[in-house]
Amino acid sequence: MKHIIITLILLIGLNLNAQEKKAYQLEDGSIKIEQFYSNGQLQQISFYLEGKAFGTWLKYDEQGNIISKAKIENGRPVKLFHYKDGITTIIDRKKNSVTRIKP
Repeated sequence: MKHIIITLILLIGLNLNAQEKKAYQLEDGSIKIEQFYSNGQLQQISFYLEGKAFGTWLKYDEQGNIISKAKIENGRPVKLFHYKDGITTIIDRKKNSVTRIKP
């Protein structure tokens, strides 16, 4: 019995530290979702309209730096930007191209 209680307490504690999500209904009927790291820093912003992903999605690291951005149309990413070590990688699915930009 003691082991069951300890296990339940640990599971509840893990659940409290889980990633927090906040959803907002916007005026145009779309939904904006913000996800946060356990340290409270913003992790991702995403948008949905009529159950489909759309708009510009942003993803951040735990220090608040943007690490990727995606332009979404009709529920699919059409242009992706990935930022790492000062290099920007752009994937354009409409043009079927990959571009790397170095500072």
